[in-house]
Amino acid sequence: TSANLTKGYLSHTTLAGANLTSSSWHESNLMKTDFVGVNLTGVTFQGANFTRANLRGLDFSTANLTSATLTYADLTNANLTSANLTKACLLQANLTSAKLLHANLTSAKLQHATMTGADMTRAN
Repeated sequence: TSANLTKGYLSHTTLAGANLTSSSWHESNLMKTDFVGVNLTGVTFQGANFTRANLRGLDFSTANLTSATLTYADLTNANLTSANLTKACLLQANLTSAKLLHANLTSAKLQHATMTGADMTRAN
């Protein structure tokens, strides 16, 4: 869709099943948003706020999540392979069985995050 939703406010929204291909969400407020089944190919979420968002099972591979806030976000079974999570805040996020292979976690905050079964092979 290539939409530019920079600084958008979609808090408490249901986007389930939407096609967000190649869209830009810089510094958008996506708190408590439901993204289940959303196509996120080529999406940029730099500085976006996903506090308490439902991101279960989503494919964030190669996504730019630099400085994103994912506090209390549910990332169960999410694919974050090669995602850029530099300076991301994942405080108390649920990363159960998430794939973080080759993910860039430089200066990311992961305090009290649930990481049971998460694959962090070659993540840094």
